[in-house]
Amino acid sequence: MLVLILVLLGISFLILIHEAGHFWAAKKCNMKVEEFGFGLPPRILGFKRGETIYSINLLPFGAFVRIAGESDLENIQNNIDLKDRQRYFYYQSAKNRAFVTVAGILANFLIGWVLISSSLAIGRPFSIIVTDVFPNSPAFEAGFQKNDLILGYQTENELRNFILNNPNKEVEFRIKRGDKEKNINVKIIEKDGKGFLGIYFVGGEIPKQRIDKAFIRGFLYSLEIFKLNAYGIYVFLSNLFTHGKIIDGVVGPVGIVNFSKQVGEISLVYLLNLLGIISVSLAFMNFLPFPALDGGRLLFILIEKIRGKSLSLKLESIINGIGFVLLLILIIFITFRDIKKIF
Repeated sequence: MLVLILVLLGISFLILIHEAGHFWAAKKCNMKVEEFGFGLPPRILGFKRGETIYSINLLPFGAFVRIAGESDLENIQNNIDLKDRQRYFYYQSAKNRAFVTVAGILANFLIGWVLISSSLAIGRPFSIIVTDVFPNSPAFEAGFQKNDLILGYQTENELRNFILNNPNKEVEFRIKRGDKEKNINVKIIEKDGKGFLGIYFVGGEIPKQRIDKAFIRGFLYSLEIFKLNAYGIYVFLSNLFTHGKIIDGVVGPVGIVNFSKQVGEISLVYLLNLLGIISVSLAFMNFLPFPALDGGRLLFILIEKIRGKSLSLKLESIINGIGFVLLLILIIFITFRDIKKIF
């Protein structure tokens, strides 16, 4: 439960950082910020400092910032004085609107870079992680579980060769589960003339690095994550339009939380690294030129600069509404699939 709480707080922190980027940039541009809130409404408590309400809300997931003039533009046009319009988002220069929009993306990239670099500076020794256990196998019957750490082996090949070369032998493994270590006795059976235990496993480590090198490596790693996300989007769209299906590797909020919890149960350093990867991935996703995302807003601003005038408020609202609905449908579909996988 503690790990789950840490995961939820960690992901909420990443969203808070994103919104804080928008908030900071809006203040720098002297825009009117109506509210900066942690969590999602309804509001539990809040205080007003200057013209901005700082609030804590009932649903403790994520955050939001309300900049005057971002939405409800028709109402704004009819109810504010001309002299006040200059502080509203819609009436700011294209440069300022782009700056505020990009600030959230950059905030996620920067905090992701810091988290990844921090995990590299802390480091994590090599360990072998059980990623799955075959039903009714010797490992299953002996009590092996997913995410167990198998101790005493320096490489994956060392463990693999030990299993293959010891068919029909009773052996003892030292494993770590959570904070506790225990011994498991199991008989390796023979299958196709070789030893068979019935587990999938991978070896993983985060080599400890000097802090300056960790930040250089972390930056390069963050750029690589951007590239991998771009390739992932290409594969996703190719499968969606060619085969009409969503590939298994795509997960939604439930899948991310579940996987993060599993990683956190193995090592908090791995969780720190994963949160950094998620933050950089959030930066990439928000950069995509799709309506309802920051990248979509940047696209509208670019079109405005090319045309010499902005799109109509009505058309922009319709496009963003369609984009939001499509994203919502996709998230709901993936979420149901993630829940089905868990249970």
